[in-house]
Amino acid sequence: MPPKDTNFTTDQAAADALCAALLRELGGARNIERLSHCTTRLRVHVSQKSLVNLAALKAHAAVLNVITQGYELQLIIKGPVDLLCLALQQVVGSEVSSPVLTKSEFLEVPQQGNEADLGLPVSAQPNPRSAEAVRLPSGSIGSLIATGCAKLTSLIAAAILPLIGFLTATASLSALTGLLVFTGLLDPSDRLYSFLNSCFLLLMDFLPVLLGYNCSKWLKSSPMVSIVLGLCLVPTFYRMLCAIMPGYDTITVPLLLWLQDLVSARFDFARYTVSVLPILAAAVLNAKLERLVARVISSSVQPLVLPFICLCFCLPLVVLFIAPLFTALGYVISGSLLSLYEHSPWLLGLVMGFCWELLVLLGLHWVFSPVMLTNLSILGYDMTIAMVMATTAATAGAMLGQYLTLRCRKHQEAVSSEELTYARNASVLAVVFGITEPALYRYLLPKSRLLLIVCLIGGVGGLLIAMAGVHMYSISLSSTFAFVLAYRPNTSASLVPLWCFIAVVVSCFSLALAVSFMWRGPSKPQVGAQAGLDWGVSIGAVAAGKFVPLTEVNDPIFSSLMLGDGYALDPEGDVLVAPCDGTLSSDIVFAHAVGLKGPLESEILLHVGINTVRLEGKYFKLLKEPGAKVTRGEPLMQFDRAQIVAAGFEPTVLVICTLPERVHLTHNEQVAAGDQVHQGQSLLTLSGA
Repeated sequence: MPPKDTNFTTDQAAADALCAALLRELGGARNIERLSHCTTRLRVHVSQKSLVNLAALKAHAAVLNVITQGYELQLIIKGPVDLLCLALQQVVGSEVSSPVLTKSEFLEVPQQGNEADLGLPVSAQPNPRSAEAVRLPSGSIGSLIATGCAKLTSLIAAAILPLIGFLTATASLSALTGLLVFTGLLDPSDRLYSFLNSCFLLLMDFLPVLLGYNCSKWLKSSPMVSIVLGLCLVPTFYRMLCAIMPGYDTITVPLLLWLQDLVSARFDFARYTVSVLPILAAAVLNAKLERLVARVISSSVQPLVLPFICLCFCLPLVVLFIAPLFTALGYVISGSLLSLYEHSPWLLGLVMGFCWELLVLLGLHWVFSPVMLTNLSILGYDMTIAMVMATTAATAGAMLGQYLTLRCRKHQEAVSSEELTYARNASVLAVVFGITEPALYRYLLPKSRLLLIVCLIGGVGGLLIAMAGVHMYSISLSSTFAFVLAYRPNTSASLVPLWCFIAVVVSCFSLALAVSFMWRGPSKPQVGAQAGLDWGVSIGAVAAGKFVPLTEVNDPIFSSLMLGDGYALDPEGDVLVAPCDGTLSSDIVFAHAVGLKGPLESEILLHVGINTVRLEGKYFKLLKEPGAKVTRGEPLMQFDRAQIVAAGFEPTVLVICTLPERVHLTHNEQVAAGDQVHQGQSLLTLSGA
């Protein structure tokens, strides 16, 4: 059985296997509408959620966790997520455009002409790309809101994430230039000073152009049109367009005056600066219009006609309505935070510091990026970036403490080299680059109390940073390089807050490191010993039938043991029982599969049939609620074996085990392929090292 901590590598065979496994559990290439990624997350928007095997995705060795938001899934990946996204895009692109699936053995979608293999008529085959299949979540306002939030978060992440490095680099150059002037090493009259100091201002002025281009890639729209719309929102060009745009004086100016009275005195329409929200709205509008126009215009003339129509329609709307309305919205959000900061800075710092990593866990932290950029354009600084630095530092310290703990336990508990390597890499990502997802999902989330302590440390640190009046003069990842962004060039007034900022962040890091290193919880060997680890735990047959070695099942993902080791059965009856004592997993939401948290911290998946996810729960009935405790031999699931076979599916029952460190699986050597086994007969044994 492959170890649970196996990382995704750049090896082609491993990449192909991982790509095939994820495609299969995501419902096939044709079920994927859009792919994007950030630093650690693969974002997948699917057509039909019923085709997604969420339990199998979470059980995969390369997936730390899966977050669902409407029709979007966020997969937290161990390894280079950008390479995985590229590999999936290559397969998905070819599969969607071609009627024949070149890797059909890995996909949940059958090839053209193979409808009869499923026992269904051609007309009954589901088409995930049809208008009927792509439908909104039924009846639930919460689901609609979740879907909207997922799309908004993905769009913001796709637009801003590629620019973080450039924003950090140019702002760092500006800050370092200011330090050189402050120390007397550089003369302000020098041309080098003017050049380096203008890099960040130039990037901020043309930020709408870059954001528009990034949005077009995510929205799959014309990048040239989005770039032109972004140019229209560059402050200098926007003022020129306003002066010559018909209707601006009679329509937009009264609207702006009304908005200024409605919003606040801080909203000065005569002083338009860069805002993130207008270009996001303009890019979405253009993408919608392009899709609408493409339906009625021949593809042969689309390259000539489509940009003309989109610009003629979108450009006046952007100048007259979208820019003022969404700029005012940015002022409302920024002004609310600024008012809270002015009246109760400690409260804003406490809330931001405590909640930040919780937002990271949900993938919602990118929603604050437009607010940060709006603050930078309006105020010249942002206060929230500095506050969340305390939480990131606390998480990094806790991760480093976990790594040092594993190093100390290496000889006593035989910690694997793979585990140490992963912990080391997670520590480097958190400490140096401020990327905390690997640490959160792998080490802190399972230790909920330690995660709570980290959030508390971050909350107190955010409170102190807010009280010290620390400001950041550029947006950046919460990395070690962000310290220099708290210094404002050409002034010494920011030096005292800068030193306070460094002191608080280092203190949060050190305190979390000490707490994490001294954290005492039951280690895995201790838990195993209490449960009888030395003599092993028996895993029985879930039904009577013929024994099938897992390596011989008609499914390349299960037979390759990619998801774990175990056994398979050709069942005689139609009821599955618990193979051991345990608790039903609440992550399983599909009727054809049941997850069981078993002894020795094992996770056991009971999966009925090959490709039966296409039945969408038909012919299956769960007999126990998720979260229920069960005993060995207790009925868990009922299924109609005859109907499953009549529908063209194999009724093979698969039992897959995912094991923690130092727990091993051995097979009953007295049972061979084709042997008749009775219900409850011991087929596997879990034991310690």
